[in-house]
Amino acid sequence: MTSIDIEKGATGNGTMRKAIMMTMLMDFKGVKVLIVSTDPFITDFLRGLVGAHGYDNDAVADFHEAVGRLQNGLAHVVFIDDSCLEMENFKNFQMRTQDLIEKGLPVILLTNEQMKQDLERLPKKRFFRIVRKPVDYLQIGQVMVDLMSV
Repeated sequence: MTSIDIEKGATGNGTMRKAIMMTMLMDFKGVKVLIVSTDPFITDFLRGLVGAHGYDNDAVADFHEAVGRLQNGLAHVVFIDDSCLEMENFKNFQMRTQDLIEKGLPVILLTNEQMKQDLERLPKKRFFRIVRKPVDYLQIGQVMVDLMSV
């Protein structure tokens, strides 16, 4: 299985998404999904959905810990739940992971309709996809398939 070195950009010659696609094609278990949420129900639900699709996953409740895991190459895809979207913390997360995002780290935001005004203030280019809640098994699967096709 191909290893993905985030610091060098996906295996040193290409984008993170292409490396994720190649890894997925060879072995679903090679892709690690990080879930960032402060809501235990959402965390458990998402971990179940992602795991049901065959992806290894882990969860954290704050951006500081998420940054550490990403910088250490412990995740290849990030799902962020809007439950933890305090703007200052999120902006700090974006600044500290900007190089990873520019190299293609896919960040998927899960949100609800009530966050519409806040979403309009967020830079859209920072997200691979914004998914409205409630989310289900098929939506998570489609997001991961879309990652492979980029």
